[in-house]
Amino acid sequence: MDRSDITPAQEVTTMLRDRLTTLSSDLIEARSRISDLEAILAQDRQAIKDLSTELAASRTCTASRMRFLELELNTNIDEGSRSLSQEIKTMAKELRDATSNSVELEVELANAQERCVKNL
Repeated sequence: MDRSDITPAQEVTTMLRDRLTTLSSDLIEARSRISDLEAILAQDRQAIKDLSTELAASRTCTASRMRFLELELNTNIDEGSRSLSQEIKTMAKELRDATSNSVELEVELANAQERCVKNL
């Protein structure tokens, strides 16, 4: 082989080595980004799970409170006292507040799910 044949081969080898180095670097960066995204996804999933648990507890509490209020209303409706009427109004306000909190939790859950989907 003469010198002119070796030089182009060496140039090709150098070019391929440089390309391999670049691709390796890109692969390392991509793997790092995937790991970051997987960590974010795991956090979002945990947040959704926590919100779901909180929402379920809130719904249970709200339903229980509603049953209690209905029972109180039916039991004491005949008494007609002002103090009882005021207490029922207060309980109804608490129920509305609990329902409002439940709606807010549902919105937070939907937002967390949307973030989770966007992170995929």
